[in-house]
Amino acid sequence: MLLNVKSIKINAIFNSLYQILVLLAALITTPYISRVLGVDAIGSYQFCYSIVTYFTILATFGFSDYGTKKISELRNNKNQKSDAFWEIMCAKGIISFICLLLYLIITLSIFAGTQLILFSVMSLYIISILLDPTFYFQGKENFVSISIKNSLVRVLTIILIFLIVKDQNDVVLYALALAASNTISAFVMYFSLRGEISKPKWKSLHIFEQFKRSFPFFLPSISVTLFTSLNQTLLGIVGDSNAISGYYAQAVKFSGLIASFVGSISIIMLSRISYLHSISDESQARSKISVSFHALWAIGMPCVFGICAISRFLIPIFLGEGYEPVIDLVYIVAPIGILSPLNTLYSNVYCKAYNKIWYQTLILIIASIVSIALNIFLIPSLGAVGCAIASLCAEIIQ
Repeated sequence: MLLNVKSIKINAIFNSLYQILVLLAALITTPYISRVLGVDAIGSYQFCYSIVTYFTILATFGFSDYGTKKISELRNNKNQKSDAFWEIMCAKGIISFICLLLYLIITLSIFAGTQLILFSVMSLYIISILLDPTFYFQGKENFVSISIKNSLVRVLTIILIFLIVKDQNDVVLYALALAASNTISAFVMYFSLRGEISKPKWKSLHIFEQFKRSFPFFLPSISVTLFTSLNQTLLGIVGDSNAISGYYAQAVKFSGLIASFVGSISIIMLSRISYLHSISDESQARSKISVSFHALWAIGMPCVFGICAISRFLIPIFLGEGYEPVIDLVYIVAPIGILSPLNTLYSNVYCKAYNKIWYQTLILIIASIVSIALNIFLIPSLGAVGCAIASLCAEIIQ
């Protein structure tokens, strides 16, 4: 059966091109930022960012993955698709607004000085969740539109960083540039919605039902956050300086770049597998799943071994003096560059597409518990190395 959607190949190409741009952006800005801000300022930024991440994941509440799946299933019915879009956007707007209020109350009560300013600026991340309609385009498999618009915003952000970030006192401006780019990316997506979505029929919308339907998708997300952002938070609290938090953040950035590039096909496959499942084309679904896993291994393994092979030479040149501890951390966290996309792909093409969210949630909860326990036990004695070991163990358990 022919699918009236853009081919996986085209979507994968554009999504991969965007991930390459993300990689290039990091290659261009990271050496500059590591030298201009310094490891302490980077550590302070990452600690604050890890805190705001808890609120953004709560604001998202699983609507991204649930919305992608729902729009994918209803893509051929404009009225039902429009109703689902407005229901999800309204539900997401309600919980995002509540999260924003809680975030501002908590941060204003606890923090002061530069940290308080950082937290205030980072509230834009929560606002971007409130505005973001990206799930609609993912469900429609319109990754071309997403990639082009996000690429333009990314380029402008790079230019802005070089223009306004000049020394370690500009960490707030750095945070503002990144947070504002997320908000702008969410806003510009609305220009592509004209003609796609009908006006909302407020009386017929079942907004509060969407909380119940998206909740199973939320649990895996919060579990993932517990052993990603929590690592950075615990380093900021238990660690003896901002520097070790900065070292860990820079090491994870390398594995994260690999994971983003390698896993670029994952969200595409969630849309396609959900659609194939909705029309009961299980044979084609299994074929797509097999091809996806083979492609991920073929791309991921050379990337992981490559970064390990060159890290001892690359990091002193790339990050500058004073970042030598990052080398050993990269050796530990590099496998996450392929383990994380594998876990995400398995989640998208099997657990989420086939409504087996609770199975995935159980695994993630176990991994999160192990990660927290290892962090608490290892960070006091090993610092960033202990945190890296805990991160790797959590990914392996998944």
